[in-house]
Amino acid sequence: MSGPGKLEMSALVTSGGCDGGPDRDECEGSQAAGSAASGGRGVVNQRQAGQRLGLSERQVRRLLRRYEAEGAVGLVSRRRGRPSNRRIAQAVKEAVLERLRSRYAGFGPTLAAEYLRQEGMRVSKETLR
Repeated sequence: MSGPGKLEMSALVTSGGCDGGPDRDECEGSQAAGSAASGGRGVVNQRQAGQRLGLSERQVRRLLRRYEAEGAVGLVSRRRGRPSNRRIAQAVKEAVLERLRSRYAGFGPTLAAEYLRQEGMRVSKETLR
């Protein structure tokens, strides 16, 4: 860091950490974000970095701490590889698919969702796509 509240964004761009492993795309994304945030000037404050990246100053501080502690790999989402919290239970998914195949095979997603809702199965049309 160059001073209080200043980020040395060129460090994000030129540092290693992307070893070609499974996180390579996200590492390259963090490097691109660093490059975009710096605007080619090298040093920006946290407010400017947040504005350029569409993040709050607080989020920029959190990311900076993780970057300093762990390098570019620390910027990869901690949720990566885990199932979504909003995932539909397997039993519900199987029941909906069975009903779709047996009664609503020719229906589009919107109409099928409406008919399934009448049967008590609340599934969005986007889930059925």
